[in-house]
Amino acid sequence: MIEIYDNVETFDDAINMLGYYGNVDIELDLKQVTIKETTSVTLQEWHQDGSHVRYFPKYSALWCEKCDESSPVTQIISTRLSDDVAEKYKNVMVTLDFKKTINNNTFFKFETKAQARLYSIKANKTPMNLIEKDEKGYYTRWCPFTKITSDNEQILKEIGDIVLSQDITEVAWKPKRLLFMENKSALHRRKPNFNVNGERILWRAYIR
Repeated sequence: MIEIYDNVETFDDAINMLGYYGNVDIELDLKQVTIKETTSVTLQEWHQDGSHVRYFPKYSALWCEKCDESSPVTQIISTRLSDDVAEKYKNVMVTLDFKKTINNNTFFKFETKAQARLYSIKANKTPMNLIEKDEKGYYTRWCPFTKITSDNEQILKEIGDIVLSQDITEVAWKPKRLLFMENKSALHRRKPNFNVNGERILWRAYIR
């Protein structure tokens, strides 16, 4: 599910709107996205917001404070799976390996190695199900930095190929736009190498 609301005057207004969907968390490690981030990571990995925290938000949201007309675009792709595929792999366990994406600067470029280490240490490394289910059906926790707990890497390739074959939704930004998305069953990223120098400021929120 993706919802876009325009003319949301302030971030406080956005938070009030998001409260309809659950408890809103704005006390985040990386709660603001600026031009510094978009120019330092021009080829961002597909990811889910808050995948490093233990409660893992069901929804996430971005609110645009300001932006140039030619600013980076957000891409979103579904991680929903057919019943046949999901049931085949529903007992597979995985973890998330943040070290590779941090070292390759494909998620966020930390200013110091100490900051990167702290983020990696805080990240949730508890094994989780590769396949999960909600009221709408099955979805996968696969992303480019998912690590399987067994030796069968082919499983991740198959699931990854399915996810990356889905249609991509693109969201262009303008001031006072609020993007609300179903975080558990989708991945998002900045469109690779697109308008990277266009200034924008986005505020992030998680919804439990």
